[in-house]
Amino acid sequence: MGLDSYWVLPEGVDEPVFDPSLQLCGGLFSDACAKSFRGKVYADLVAKIADVDLYTEILTNFVVKQIADSFEQESLDELVKVGAACQFQIAEDEIKDLRRMFRAYADAGAELNGWW
Repeated sequence: MGLDSYWVLPEGVDEPVFDPSLQLCGGLFSDACAKSFRGKVYADLVAKIADVDLYTEILTNFVVKQIADSFEQESLDELVKVGAACQFQIAEDEIKDLRRMFRAYADAGAELNGWW
């Protein structure tokens, strides 16, 4: 067992649409990896890039925005280097999708909840 991370949007806000769809390691509540993802797989990367622990019950939208900003502030080359050194190696395409996902949910006002 491990961490699944799932998005909680404010009432009345629709799920972001991803085109192309996200290609991340999906979680228990996933629909094309958009509504949830295996936080366990990406926790090491998020901790190294944003200094945030995904093994937290609720990450507020403020923290989600911090994570999104951290992904955008680092160069893709640096993110790929960090991703390659993580417990679960994270490929460049996954890093690009993480950037898209965190920004979209941050802008939508979402919180990120952990379940394990």
